Amino acid sequence: MKERVCKEYLYRVKKNPKSQLNGRFTIQAINTWAVPVIRYGAGILSWTAKDLKELDTKTRKQMRLHRAHHPQGDVDRLYVSRKQGGRGLHSIEEVVRREENALTT
Repeated sequence: MKERVCKEYLYRVKKNPKSQLNGRFTIQAINTWAVPVIRYGAGILSWTAKDLKELDTKTRKQMRLHRAHHPQGDVDRLYVSRKQGGRGLHSIEEVVRREENALTT
């Protein structure tokens, strides 16, 4: 099941930059269309830190391939909110941990 979720997430991430949206809306589309696939199964599937880091890396790689992120661009700035001067992308690690904490409380 985890492989199917990863495959669907990556499909949506790959599909998004091809839509010719500008930078802000590309990130917003990933956050609203691709990230919920992971968020939905966060409490059910057991994710390792390595799996989540790989998904983040693959997301950044797809963004680089489709020129939505510069190869030498700052990775940390991607995950900082737009109000604080970043790009506003949701980190998969952060999303899964937040969902798991919300289920326990």
